[in-house]
Amino acid sequence: LAVTVLISRWYVRDRARVLPRVFLGINAGQLTLVPLGGILIERAGYRAAYLTLGLTVLALVVPLVALLAVSHPRDVGQHPDGRANPPELMGPRTTLAEALRSRSFWLATLAFGINGWTLYFTLLHLPRYARDLGGSIQTGGALIAIAAASSALCMVAISKLVGRWGKRRLVIVLFWWRAAVLAVAVLATSSGQLPLVAAAFGAASFPVIPLVMGLIGDRYGTDVLGGLLGLVFVSHQVFAGAGVLTAGALRVVTGSYDVALLVAAALLIAGSGLLLALDDTDVPPRPRPRLGVPGQEPCQPASFRGGIAR
Repeated sequence: LAVTVLISRWYVRDRARVLPRVFLGINAGQLTLVPLGGILIERAGYRAAYLTLGLTVLALVVPLVALLAVSHPRDVGQHPDGRANPPELMGPRTTLAEALRSRSFWLATLAFGINGWTLYFTLLHLPRYARDLGGSIQTGGALIAIAAASSALCMVAISKLVGRWGKRRLVIVLFWWRAAVLAVAVLATSSGQLPLVAAAFGAASFPVIPLVMGLIGDRYGTDVLGGLLGLVFVSHQVFAGAGVLTAGALRVVTGSYDVALLVAAALLIAGSGLLLALDDTDVPPRPRPRLGVPGQEPCQPASFRGGIAR
């Protein structure tokens, strides 16, 4: 949440290109810290693993954010994207009350909840599904890594396609893609077929997150983005928990994951319909003043220190 709001303030014209690249950190964590956590748990136990990972965050992440990150470009006399943007590029100015009365906001929130349902159901149950098909839990862990690597590659592609296709269209395509993958996964007869499923699913998984975040930022502006994204992510995680629980219950009742996979595919198709129903006119736009620093000419491109915008 904090990273999304920070990036949305620093980048307007380039937001669609930058957000997917920033979210590559999710994939980097899956590929590095998750295996590291497994090694620590195996060799030293859960307590030592949690302590090590927690101290790593305190030692590395907290100082970087505290010392280098700046909440808003105006705090250091700069403009978003490193240049003075005309008002029409800065996005709408919307109050929280206006956004919450917007039908499109709740449609997007519900669609993002469906993303959470299908994403967490697949990632958390994939090791058990591999075991059902004759594989091992280790096989399932390898599938997660394959999905993460595929997602990282797709993030890079999305950052190049979003300007041409638009965020909403890309999310709809990814929802249909993921639905097709889950439907095909029902036909798997051995764990050896699941790496292809994991790769295809990963490509349509995490890229949805920055696209939806950017879509909401574009529609309602960054003034209330933190509060809106808080509600959106609550929906995402509540649906995620429901998806994991429901899939487990269906696995117990039916003896397989077939029904759970088909339910998830149907939900994704429904989610694409919700996105198609978004209305571009349900929030009255208000002009946003030109962002600038009084008495200062348009600034030079933002400088960077340590890779973080200053």
